[in-house]
Parts: sequence; structure tokens; C-alpha cells
Amino acid sequence: MTARKLHRHVPPSCAWTRRLDERKATWPGSPVRATPALLPHMLPGVVRLAGRMVRDRLRGAQPVWRQGLRAAPEMGVPLGGLGGGSITRGWRGHFVRWQLRPGLHE
Repeated sequence: MTARKLHRHVPPSCAWTRRLDERKATWPGSPVRATPALLPHMLPGVVRLAGRMVRDRLRGAQPVWRQGLRAAPEMGVPLGGLGGGSITRGWRGHFVRWQLRPGLHE
């Protein structure tokens, strides 16, 4: 028998592990900040998105995205179908409230 079959409770060495008694992970903040070196790479996308926002506002539609929203993980298990809501986890790994809100989600 291999050692793997004898020790089934040991996770593989490449598995992600987290202690169950861990209290609080530190929030790393914004993962990428806009630096002068990134601006030439970001400029075409920013211009395209700004144009899209102007077109949406001229049509009277609310843009899909809005500036000033807090960064948050967008993870979740769908409850069923489009618009069915989701059960999400926060960045610390705990369950957060679930929602059933049609329309624009923030």
C-alpha cells in the first residue's frame, strides 16, 4: 500500500489549506494601483468605458457600472436560474447574507 492510501486525512501538498481557528485575515487593500507606468496601457480601456457611460446616459439608461463602489469579492453559488440570487462568502471566508434582488447589483 502506498503512503497516500494509509493517510487519507492528509491533504495533498498542493492543496490550499486554512486553519479553522484563524480569527481574522488582514485585508490587503487594493491589489493594483494606477501608476504612471500603467496609464498608457489603461488609457484605451478607460476611453472606451467613458464613451460607453456617455452613450448610456444620453439614452437615459443607468450605466452597468458606477464609479465609487467599494471593492468586494463577486463570488457565489447560484440559487437557480438567471436572477435567482446567490449565497456569497466574504473575503475572510465567512458566509454573508444572501440576496434576491432583480436589476442592478452592487
